[in-house]
Amino acid sequence: MRSLWIGAWLAGVSLALATGCNRDKGQEESGAADAQAAGLVEERDEGKLEWVVQSGGQVRVKVTAGEGAAPALSGALMLDGQSFPLTADGASLTATIPALTAELTTIAYSLKVGEAVWDGSLHVPPGGTKELLDVPAVTVAEGTRGPHGGAVDVVGDQRVEVLVDEKTGEVRVYLLDEKLQPIPVGDANAVAGFAQ
Repeated sequence: MRSLWIGAWLAGVSLALATGCNRDKGQEESGAADAQAAGLVEERDEGKLEWVVQSGGQVRVKVTAGEGAAPALSGALMLDGQSFPLTADGASLTATIPALTAELTTIAYSLKVGEAVWDGSLHVPPGGTKELLDVPAVTVAEGTRGPHGGAVDVVGDQRVEVLVDEKTGEVRVYLLDEKLQPIPVGDANAVAGFAQ
């Protein structure tokens, strides 16, 4: 299966947003609720994976095999050259990795689902999969094209147009206003994550 998801995360059109975090009892309870929250779904030919990656490094992936069977599960996550084993718990696998601190963290995985091996990678922002799934305040209709002919999407509260030159591999990101016209970039930067 070959998948390319620019939408996986064009992390950061970083507009100098930084948030502090104090751990208190309320946040710990919120973290427990996040672990039960809906995850980022990755559809595969063989089935699907539902990922929940929390900012503190807790990872859970629910595995659904295509034929609906419940095969034996095992695997590992790879992060910065270090391997983190996954522990099977019913139809899910869990692990703990270092807290997410980079603008975009790449987490490679190798899962054994019955006799099959499912490999891939995730590109996750500091807020984890919850940040990817949060409903943005700004929206654009699916299939919207920008003034340069690229796909328009929303990152955070910013409309962006993404152009990919398939011959050179160059990726351009334009910030757009509410009328889908280019605006000055200023100090913003973009980090693109790709998986195949």
